[in-house]
This record gives sequence, C-alpha cells and structure tokens, in this order.
Amino acid sequence: MSIHNLIQQGNSFSKSEIQQTSEQLHQLLQIDETIRESLDVKIEVLGLYLDTWHKILYSDLITEKKQRVAIMKTITKLKMQQEIFQLLQNENVEEALKNLKASAERFGKKAQSSVRKIS
Repeated sequence: MSIHNLIQQGNSFSKSEIQQTSEQLHQLLQIDETIRESLDVKIEVLGLYLDTWHKILYSDLITEKKQRVAIMKTITKLKMQQEIFQLLQNENVEEALKNLKASAERFGKKAQSSVRKIS
C-alpha cells in the first residue's frame, strides 16, 4: 500500500459529515427543559471540547491571527455556557446565583483596591 492510498483512506470523511457532527454537538450543548437529566454529561462533553480547542490553539496548528481570535471568542462563550451548566447543577439555583453575585462583588472590590495601590 502506498502513502498516496493511505492519505486517501485517511481523508475519507467529508466536510458535510464534519458539519453534521458540529450541528449535533451544538444541539447537545443547548440548555433545554431536560437539562437536569443530562447535565453531568453535557458538562463533561463541553469540557473535553474546550480542552481540544485549547490544545489546538497552543500547538500552533492554526496560525492565522484572525482565526485564532475567532476561536478564542467562541471558547469564551462556551466557557460561559459551562459556568451556566455548573450553576444549574445546584439544588437551589437562586441561592447559587445570589452567592455568585456576592463573590463577584467581593472580587470586584478587591480588584479595585489593588489597582488603587499600584497606581
């Protein structure tokens, strides 16, 4: 078997097949009414997906700055989705939101005080 044949066999998937799996992943990562039943799996899948993109970015497989920035923006949105999933894991979502807001306010005050000290 020649290298040419191996390459052809190795690249036997189509762009449409990749797009179809991407659509399925997009549907999987949506928040819906049945979220509680599959939350652990969604968090795990999203974490693995984010890890994959981080590895791609840090290995320089994508070198164009515009593409890298677009991927980073998508990663940021997906991290937010992951945070929402983790928030929904709590028994009392309202209490978790309240605690999260209080933590954010504390961190914001600490950040402001540290900026004042530096300047």
